[in-house]
Amino acid sequence: MQRRQRLRGMAALPMLPLLDISGRVAAGPAGLVPRVRPSDPQWPGASEWESLRQAVAGNLIAMRSPLAACRTAPKGEACRDLFMISRTPTSSAVTQR
Repeated sequence: MQRRQRLRGMAALPMLPLLDISGRVAAGPAGLVPRVRPSDPQWPGASEWESLRQAVAGNLIAMRSPLAACRTAPKGEACRDLFMISRTPTSSAVTQR
């Protein structure tokens, strides 16, 4: 039984810096900004993205998920084609072997 407790204790050692004196998990290093996701209220709006695009002389590309077609029409042709492409090797080196 002591062996298991020691193993658990050793496994927990890397997490020690994340705990403060009271044993609670610390918030993280000071000065780090948390990641903001599109669903968060802090995510920039369309007008803010447009002003950023203009500030970088149009060098801002809007990324779209390749699975967007599958969200709108899961059984549609575009979604089926997407998964057909992912199964087919496109590299000439792979097809020539």
